[in-house]
Amino acid sequence: FDSHDISEWWTAGNYSLSWAPDSSLQVQCSQVGPNYGSFGVKLPETMNMSMAYKITVKARYEGNGYPELRIDLKDYNGYISNGNPSSNWLEPTENKEFVSYVYIYKNSVFQAYPVRRELDTERIIELLFFVNPGKEAWSGTIYIDDITVVYTGLGGRNSER
Repeated sequence: FDSHDISEWWTAGNYSLSWAPDSSLQVQCSQVGPNYGSFGVKLPETMNMSMAYKITVKARYEGNGYPELRIDLKDYNGYISNGNPSSNWLEPTENKEFVSYVYIYKNSVFQAYPVRRELDTERIIELLFFVNPGKEAWSGTIYIDDITVVYTGLGGRNSER
């Protein structure tokens, strides 16, 4: 999907969002992680993830250590896929190049906290991003250049929505 309207993005915690000169999303993080602060995007339209199995994200970061970037799905009922989260440790790069990361959602997608609920994967309305969720505090900047949902439907086509 293509979400270049910053008003579609939100933050909860010590994050600051803006567009970088290269048109990537610039996420400034200040001591994020231990309290599960997040940022996210409301999708321009409800997404049917029942035919999808992964999301790819191109990202890079500046800062010390190796931040973990997790993505949860949120459905129409407000349930969040925190029962089986998908995350990646971001890799350092020498020349500020973006790295592709894969987030898998092919098995049962459910909420574990505060109450166990199965997500309605045919009606996903938001993506939630967490940096170092429940772990050591991290400060730095993450740049997100591309988010693609890969469908398993006809011909295994990719979708920008």
